Amino acid sequence: MTTIKQEMHECLTNNILHFWLDRMVDNEQGGFYGRIDGNDHVVADSEKGAILNARILWAFAAAYRVLGDHRYLDAALRAKEYILNHFIDKEYGGVYWSLNADGTPKDTK
Repeated sequence: MTTIKQEMHECLTNNILHFWLDRMVDNEQGGFYGRIDGNDHVVADSEKGAILNARILWAFAAAYRVLGDHRYLDAALRAKEYILNHFIDKEYGGVYWSLNADGTPKDTK
């Protein structure tokens, strides 16, 4: 019989984190894709949101801290670098709410 800890570990590593690493890494324009539709198709030209990217950074950093898998560290660093290079407004400070798929600011408020 499995424990809840084993079930959560299995779900996290073989489902949630695996999904993000396998399906949502944007190798064309950097960072992570911003959307997948209801038919499990990535929408490559979808906007990328600051909140989603911050959550990706947190999730993979926490997963690396607890599980020690370097793939999670690499994903966390990818998210961090993308946030620093694209979401941070270098002229006025602050964070852009959303970006176009190519990493240019979409919503600058």
